[in-house]
Amino acid sequence: MARRAASSQPQTLQAYSALKERIITLRYRPGERLDEAQLCRELGFGRTPVREAMIRLQAEHLLVIEPKRAVTVTNLSLQEVRDFFECYHELERFNARLAAQRASAEEIAALRAIQEQIRLAVAARDHLAMTQQNTGLHRAIARASRNSYLQRMLFSLYNDSQRLAYISFSHNDLLTAAYGPILELVLEQHERIIAAIAGHDADAAEQELGAHARTFQERILRYLSHDLRADVSLTTDAA
Repeated sequence: MARRAASSQPQTLQAYSALKERIITLRYRPGERLDEAQLCRELGFGRTPVREAMIRLQAEHLLVIEPKRAVTVTNLSLQEVRDFFECYHELERFNARLAAQRASAEEIAALRAIQEQIRLAVAARDHLAMTQQNTGLHRAIARASRNSYLQRMLFSLYNDSQRLAYISFSHNDLLTAAYGPILELVLEQHERIIAAIAGHDADAAEQELGAHARTFQERILRYLSHDLRADVSLTTDAA
């Protein structure tokens, strides 16, 4: 049984965080069927917190819970990736526009602090920290939009965006020549996005975050072009 570090967090939250990290980092791969009893042993929690964690992850589109307790990691079909980017582009642009109009000084300071954490993760080539901090930056921008409906839609998308980002970064040994410049470009784009939001320039913020979303899409398409689909169980049909 896994040993749990001492924590003041409720067991359900601990189980949720541990299980989500394993999904994001591909320890549990897209399409993989999970055994609840084995999960309890591996995570070091009882059935109740693990079940509650799984229900929450199903709501976040990371798990599929079928009748008779069959649990599967949500697959990433090629059609779903296409659908994802259609929504991601449009919502992120709107997100940036609202954030530029509404962000407070404290929220802008928080964006800059997260950007520094991303720089550290990039320097260390820490894939998990990169994706976590990058998602944190986008969530902070969404919170600055002050639109609760938009936040809920984006937070759902960010679960898949983090997994897609980790999938592509985790194979950067195959794409070394391309990824160095991409990481630098991402950092530069973040700086421009934050500057536009800090300057309350809605047009510039929308343009910069739109460009950032396109860079992300190009990175994923580059990954797919290297025929790595079998490694992540991407399918040609929608799940």
